[in-house]
Amino acid sequence: MYTEQVTWLPLIEEINTALDSYLQVKEAEHAQLYEAARYAVLGAGKKIRPLLCLAAAEMLGVPLDQALPPAVALEFVHCYSLIHDDLPAMDNDDYRRGRLTLHRAFPEGLAILTGDYLLTYAFQVIAEASNLDPRTKVRLVQLLAQSAGGEGMVGGQVRDIDVDGHPLVLQQLKEIHARKTGRLFKASILFAAVLKNVDSTVYAELEEIAELIGLAFQVADDILDVTKSEEKHGRSSDMSNQKKTYVTFFGVAGAQNEVHKLLKQIDLRLDALPYSAQLLKEIIHWVIARCF
Repeated sequence: MYTEQVTWLPLIEEINTALDSYLQVKEAEHAQLYEAARYAVLGAGKKIRPLLCLAAAEMLGVPLDQALPPAVALEFVHCYSLIHDDLPAMDNDDYRRGRLTLHRAFPEGLAILTGDYLLTYAFQVIAEASNLDPRTKVRLVQLLAQSAGGEGMVGGQVRDIDVDGHPLVLQQLKEIHARKTGRLFKASILFAAVLKNVDSTVYAELEEIAELIGLAFQVADDILDVTKSEEKHGRSSDMSNQKKTYVTFFGVAGAQNEVHKLLKQIDLRLDALPYSAQLLKEIIHWVIARCF
């Protein structure tokens, strides 16, 4: 396992600086909206999706200044999804990233609107990126919309609600999380592919690798829901809520073994690419190592 963070700390600093610059509090009657957005985005989160995007861009030789706006957009969409997932009508979580969820720290209505703001702002960030050509912007916007919408993250969340309390087989769980969690992970890698304008063969290979990364993350996250639930959410785990997870199918040790197998597949697939993927591999291992 990779445990050192030194090699990519500069990328995290670049991400945080960019996020801060995009989320300045404006002097307006609704200034609280921007304060809430900063609270939601600039907390202690690991910035995994933009970090993967920048690492994939580095692997492909995409300049950092071109990759940063799309990376920021990814984090905005992710944070919007967390805000809405935490709401009483959804998961009803009190804590996120070691502090109160947005709807507990701010009025619930404002939390909903802050999520709406971050979602729409994500597309504005890409559209206004000064160093991207129009064709690339259109491809990025289309990919982000597909990843976040009815065929992606939102559709996966709806399906997750539909099956809540009903018998669920492993394949159904994989299909739900491939959309609910996996599609934004896929976009994180494919954004770099779009920026580089790679050929269809490389694009398809990166797409499959990204799917494995998303799956490994979800299995690891399910393990954490059991082993560090109070730290994550301030309440009991999904298992005690009788929600089907990878841990309910495999157990903690079995799920950890699945993660090991997925990481091995990811490494082998990345090594087969005609690029140096060392930085990306280190970040993937660092992210997933949380569950061990």
